Amino acid sequence: MSFREKSAWISLATTLAVWGYYVVALVPALASGRPDGPRLISLFSACVFLLVVAQVVLSVLIAVHSPKEAQAPADEREQLIGLKASRLAFYTLSALAIVTAIATRLLAAAGPSLFPRDPLGGSMIVVGSAIFFAVVAAELVRATGQIVYFRRAA
Repeated sequence: MSFREKSAWISLATTLAVWGYYVVALVPALASGRPDGPRLISLFSACVFLLVVAQVVLSVLIAVHSPKEAQAPADEREQLIGLKASRLAFYTLSALAIVTAIATRLLAAAGPSLFPRDPLGGSMIVVGSAIFFAVVAAELVRATGQIVYFRRAA
């Protein structure tokens, strides 16, 4: 397995683990109808920090294991794989941005019944989370695309 394929696996695994944990905390908070914005922002910040640390540490470990490969520039095949995977991620992000824009209008109408205590705050948390998860989904598609393209080329 190449260094860049290992990097894609690290990205996929850490993104799934960290943001999966965040979703497990976010969904019950939203379902309660009374999401605690400051707590969710603190949790979000902690997840960003954890993701960065995990990806850096794991990337350093694989770079130490094969330093020549880590320092080598990407060859044409690796560049093409990166571009193809990024294209898939762009399509994913674009589609989810459109869905989020449409859903925002629906959420604005449903906000008072979903979040009776704080309709605007609850709705903002949902919209912000939807936008962020569009980015996360795009990253998952990019990493998965890289892995699939590396596997097909091998």
